[in-house]
Amino acid sequence: MNTPEDNDGRYKTGWKFALQRCEEYFKHYENDSFVPIAAEWVKGEVIYEDEEIRVLWKAKFDLTLDTNQIGIVSMDHKTFKQRRDKTSLSNQFLGHCVLLNSRNVIVNKVGLQTSLPITECLTREIVSYSAQRIEEWRSEIIPYYAYKLLQYTEAEYFPPNFTHCDTMYGPCPFKSVCESDPRMREEVLRNEFIVGQVWDPTNKEDE
Repeated sequence: MNTPEDNDGRYKTGWKFALQRCEEYFKHYENDSFVPIAAEWVKGEVIYEDEEIRVLWKAKFDLTLDTNQIGIVSMDHKTFKQRRDKTSLSNQFLGHCVLLNSRNVIVNKVGLQTSLPITECLTREIVSYSAQRIEEWRSEIIPYYAYKLLQYTEAEYFPPNFTHCDTMYGPCPFKSVCESDPRMREEVLRNEFIVGQVWDPTNKEDE
């Protein structure tokens, strides 16, 4: 087990503190009125189709629940060590809305700070979309990138995209590959990565 017993500076969270935060979470939400429907549920469906392409969108929901107020929605769990404003610019959240025929996602934030009161560490925020934004994403944005992927596949060349090499969640796992000289990239891939099972989004065993 790689998890330390106690917190280790800025990056490592000790298992003692993690269990303590869980207890605080259960106490904080003990009067929760939400009705859980499914946890770790995988759902997939074709969200766009025309004469040339068909787009299957597949997602795993952390928690699906009936809120008794805004209907059946996805609740996505997020841990964080720094406070950040919520954003609706998320393919994940938009996809959840399309698959559940909803216009809302609840972000269940669990802060790992020790300097803040528990009421500021445990928050739930609703991300809402208009029907027009969801339809734009489903029928315009997603097909555009699906066609780009088709072009890259036919050309057998996938140009690097340097806009997400370093994010709030850390560096891209393939960062070292892109930083290598072109002639060295195959060797870096062989030395630092293993070839796993080919992912098949049409696989229904996990649904």
